[in-house]
Amino acid sequence: GLCFDTGRAAPAEFRVVRLIRSRAGPVSSGAGEISTLAGRIRRSGLRHVAPALLGVWTGTACDGAATDGSSSFVVADSSGVEIASSAAPAWRPDTAWRVHAEASLEIGSALGTDAYSLFRVGSVRRLSDGRIAVANRGTHQIRIYDRDGTHLRDLGREGDGPGEFRSLGRMWSTPGDSIVVDDGLGRVTVFGPDGALTRTVRLLPHGARVEVFLREPLASGHLLVESGAPAEAPKPGRFVVRTWVYERRTAEGVHLNDVDSLAGGPQWGRPDGGYQGLPLSVVFPSAAGDGTSLYLGAAMRAEVRRYSPSGQLTRVIRWTAPQREVTDEVIDSYRSWREDLYAEAGMAGHAMRGLEGMGHPASMPSYQGLLVAATCAWWVERYAAPWEPPQGWWVFDPDGKWLGTPAFPSDLDIREVGVDYVLGVREDDSGVEYVVLHRLERGE
Repeated sequence: GLCFDTGRAAPAEFRVVRLIRSRAGPVSSGAGEISTLAGRIRRSGLRHVAPALLGVWTGTACDGAATDGSSSFVVADSSGVEIASSAAPAWRPDTAWRVHAEASLEIGSALGTDAYSLFRVGSVRRLSDGRIAVANRGTHQIRIYDRDGTHLRDLGREGDGPGEFRSLGRMWSTPGDSIVVDDGLGRVTVFGPDGALTRTVRLLPHGARVEVFLREPLASGHLLVESGAPAEAPKPGRFVVRTWVYERRTAEGVHLNDVDSLAGGPQWGRPDGGYQGLPLSVVFPSAAGDGTSLYLGAAMRAEVRRYSPSGQLTRVIRWTAPQREVTDEVIDSYRSWREDLYAEAGMAGHAMRGLEGMGHPASMPSYQGLLVAATCAWWVERYAAPWEPPQGWWVFDPDGKWLGTPAFPSDLDIREVGVDYVLGVREDDSGVEYVVLHRLERGE
């Protein structure tokens, strides 16, 4: 990792300023508060550490909406690597996609009924027969509902044994309707179409690497795995920009080859010796894949790299997106959001502990997640600060042409995109969570 003292000049992507004014009292690591508040945080960078970096398998033929036919999309060669650049979105007003405002299906209840009470929903997947699988992290279970939203069964429970989860992370479905789960602790669990536990795979670090996570089960049966490159031990009061390595592994977790390595968001050395993600940043790079390509990207710039299924870089995709500077007004909004969050939890006096002397990036990340839709298009989720509603998604065709931003309900947090639908999560004014399905209308 690249470390630099807060008193020295920082890399161009960051400028080190104080987030809070000096105040008396000991410096707290904030680890306890973060754990206590995890379920109360609505939209923040913390949500994207685990479940929101999504992808699906797809064998669907690719087709796209009509575009304006302009020359804003250019592909050039650079030392044998194609560079695709979009200066502007290509959709015309009459061909842009939109998500219907009214949900076609809603799962959830404010009445506290166990089977329909959802809390800390992570990944959501629609299976081939219309059933919907929901990673309900609040109960450490995968909940299965039929196509009409009726609860059928639960998979897993809290624990350390086979088929149990101590930390329920990302979830995927396969073409045969098996369900693949990463517990965030280096273990992959596979349930068959009937819900029976079929396989458990341990992901061990390759060489000197650490912190292994499954980022995508690939159509080939292989696994795309993320692991942390060796870095010096965290030092209090210093930034660390960590490198994350993406590897292809067999279905049994054996290392095949490295795909690439990307820098993650800046992290701060805590007094207890651990790392803490910097406010207004995204810790992990983004990853997604389908049957023909892998996609990786670091969030700070409007760029995504496309790779072949074997991991060979085939294209670098860039688009023109405005950078949002982290101004004093933005910092004030962050402080207010954090103070309100802690006050709501009855911990008002702890809101600013752990932030003494901490800096922030000069600008917000460009995006915070990727997913590949069943239409062969791929979607990039624009970064939203913790207090902001969803900022929308940029949609690209398989070649990397920037198509545009679909219109969708402002309270919809999208988790999966199908040929003619989107699955997502919304919260009501009381914080009750619902899984919702909306119709996707694609322009002709």
